Amino acid sequence: MSTTNHGAATLTCPQLLIAQKRFLHQVPHTSSVLDTQVYVFAVRLMGQLVANYDMLQTPEEKYIVTACVQKATEAEKWSEPSIRNAVFTLLRLMLKYKGALDLVIKLDAIHLAFESLSDPSLFVTGSAQKLVTKLIITSVTDHRQSTSEIHKSLIKQLWVVLRSSSDVAKKATVLKIFQDLFHEISNVILEEVNSLDFLQLLNKMIRCDSAVLSREAATLCLVYKRSNPADSSLDLRSEVCNLMHSGHVHVALNLCRQLLLREYQHLADGWPQDFLRQPLIIVCGTFINPLESGQFAAIAKSISKKSACLEVTGICLGGIEQLLQQGKDPCSFAALHTLLQLTSQECQCDVNHSQYRKFLLRQPKIQKAALRCLHQYYQLYLNDETGIGIPDAFVGSAQYLVDSLGCVDLDVTIVSEMLKCLLPAIKLAICHSLLSAEIQMWPEVLDLLGGTLQKRLCDMHWETRDSTVEFVGKICQSCADDTTVNMWIRKHNLHTLSWECVKDGESYVRAGALATVGHLSRDTTIWENMKIVKDISQEDVVHHILTIISTDTEGFARRAAIDLVMRWHKDGNQLQPINDVYRTMVAATKDFDWEVKLGVLTFWGNIIDQVLSNDTLPSYAINLETSKKFKGVVPEEKEFETKVEMLCSIGCCQALLFSVEDYEQSVRKKACELLTALKAKCLDNGLIQANNRSKSSDPLPTCGAINMTTPIFLDSIQQLDLEALLAENSKSCDSYENNPMDLLDDILASQRQDEEDNAIDCY
Repeated sequence: MSTTNHGAATLTCPQLLIAQKRFLHQVPHTSSVLDTQVYVFAVRLMGQLVANYDMLQTPEEKYIVTACVQKATEAEKWSEPSIRNAVFTLLRLMLKYKGALDLVIKLDAIHLAFESLSDPSLFVTGSAQKLVTKLIITSVTDHRQSTSEIHKSLIKQLWVVLRSSSDVAKKATVLKIFQDLFHEISNVILEEVNSLDFLQLLNKMIRCDSAVLSREAATLCLVYKRSNPADSSLDLRSEVCNLMHSGHVHVALNLCRQLLLREYQHLADGWPQDFLRQPLIIVCGTFINPLESGQFAAIAKSISKKSACLEVTGICLGGIEQLLQQGKDPCSFAALHTLLQLTSQECQCDVNHSQYRKFLLRQPKIQKAALRCLHQYYQLYLNDETGIGIPDAFVGSAQYLVDSLGCVDLDVTIVSEMLKCLLPAIKLAICHSLLSAEIQMWPEVLDLLGGTLQKRLCDMHWETRDSTVEFVGKICQSCADDTTVNMWIRKHNLHTLSWECVKDGESYVRAGALATVGHLSRDTTIWENMKIVKDISQEDVVHHILTIISTDTEGFARRAAIDLVMRWHKDGNQLQPINDVYRTMVAATKDFDWEVKLGVLTFWGNIIDQVLSNDTLPSYAINLETSKKFKGVVPEEKEFETKVEMLCSIGCCQALLFSVEDYEQSVRKKACELLTALKAKCLDNGLIQANNRSKSSDPLPTCGAINMTTPIFLDSIQQLDLEALLAENSKSCDSYENNPMDLLDDILASQRQDEEDNAIDCY
């Protein structure tokens, strides 16, 4: 029999269910004095019981559910969104039981759900939508005469909402319900809607002023077409053309985007891509494969005003980005390059005379969308190892990015997007031999970029400094093996300026600079040159990093510094003086930031692995002043014990014991995992004995100076029931959110059971 044990009391699963039902039985009778959140908890608990156990089998269980729902629907409680959401979820879960449909209908679920299809709370709207969908599906699959007509009645009610309601949000929710129904029971729904003017109404909604309603209606058209491909009354291409001719260009393009998103197999000829590409081609004046004159004129007319031009261009760019993410080339690179020039104040090319420039000039949303597409293009070409298909405009686009990056009043988000684009652009320039004919331009481009980055690393906006120092790190990480990039970084002092950013006044910049320093230090030439230019030693660098760990006011920088120390330790870089490193990491065990403490524990885990896996003691340990007695040859039978003594002497074991009692669950769990593994190795090597837990109630040693003897540590882990601690700390806190039974179990288990009949007062 399964049990739940939390120390104070042990309840068998049947006892727990009985206690929970007693609690729920009292809820309707005490609802007037119960806090709203307690009532929400009760309804959600009931939902979990319904979902996970055989509920609704007895009259008593049906009474509990009925009474709780009826009390919840009283005006005072029903006004709370959390109550409505919990009740709709409960009613939906009930429908899994045979015969529960009648009970749900008697509880007025249909009326309540329809009222909430446009609830102010999106959570309530979503749960009401799911309930209506489940009611219809259950009515179809119930196969009883008494319920056979329910789904027809509900579909008619939904149809009435679509035809007559003035509530746009409610109609959009109904369209989503139909989408779900077509996915689940398409044959039944097709039979019902065939007798209605279904497609005519959808076409009308597609042309409405509401963008949300138009999008949902267009999506439902696609779902209908997939469910009924033989229906020739819906020609998607003709529908898109008709929408364009009637002036609804933005709706037509949104429909094309939905088609691309769903990747309909019958659209292999690629006409949605052609439609999506045309507005960009018209705006930029690059007339490649234009549409027929009527559609061309419709698009040109629709974007003659600023708001429409921005909306249509944005939709077009979104569709192009979708195609690029799918690995397809929409053949719009030249137009995209031109569009970016149209948005730039500093651009002095011929496109300045475009009639659309006055609409697009310095529009950040359009600029960012175009830059995202450009980035996707670069990635697409970068993944093509043959280099086939790289457009002639590539070098010009990279030149544009570098030129524009130097503009003094550029928005910080635009700077970030441009730098993201430049990273794959530089990789392309280096990696693809097809660029050899243009490669003579790159020294000029790189020189200009280097000078611009110098300024951006000292920019007045911290966001720009952060993006720039991150860019330098990524360039070094991905291209440092290239001699040209290596020389370029040193020529423009990007390595020294990045080191200066470690001292920046903004924590995000300091954190980004520390990550970049980690990449720079992997290249010996760059790293040694930086230390020479700055006249600092490796010890000076390590001391500064340790100072950040110890004294920085922000967790971002302290975490980044710990990551850097771990990287250097892993790469075998000199971490001298090593005693200072260990003292700092022991002290960091008491940091206020839980992520910092997790990083520290990861560092100690790496140390443990290195010490215990080596045949001989590692060199950094032998050089410890506090470990001189371990120098020389260690007898084989004492080798493991000596390594444990080494871990104690550097503070590792003491830090782990301190972390076991940390207030953060994730930290306790990590410490338990490390100690459990270490304890197992101690058992295997005979340092401690199994099932010999001490009865001592002495507290565990606290985390102070690096001074713990091996016997104290071994006695401490002998005391600890690490397996139980690990199991407890591995339990997710979300279990209370997803299963309130655990919370009630804890409440009940905290009470003493004085009577043999285990009578439990739930309150």
